[in-house]
Amino acid sequence: MFKTFLLAALVASASAYAPAMPGTKLSQSKFAGARASYAAPVPATTRSSDATMSAITRRDADGNPITNYDYFDPIWVGILLLPWVALLVTNPF
Repeated sequence: MFKTFLLAALVASASAYAPAMPGTKLSQSKFAGARASYAAPVPATTRSSDATMSAITRRDADGNPITNYDYFDPIWVGILLLPWVALLVTNPF
């Protein structure tokens, strides 16, 4: 099953690097004959104000921001690590 998938992936990716047949739309490019433009870009002077960022997602009844804190819980981490440590200790290899 994996060999079939690998072969299909290789065949599909190889077609991306194959040259297109002459005379088809794939071999023609809109930009092949285009010349480079050396004009300077027009500066954007229509900004209304400086960019601001608001990371406050929740507020309490008085309108004050609610700050959520993440705490480290060593008991929970110990419960989560216990099976992995047991596997490491009892590994016969």
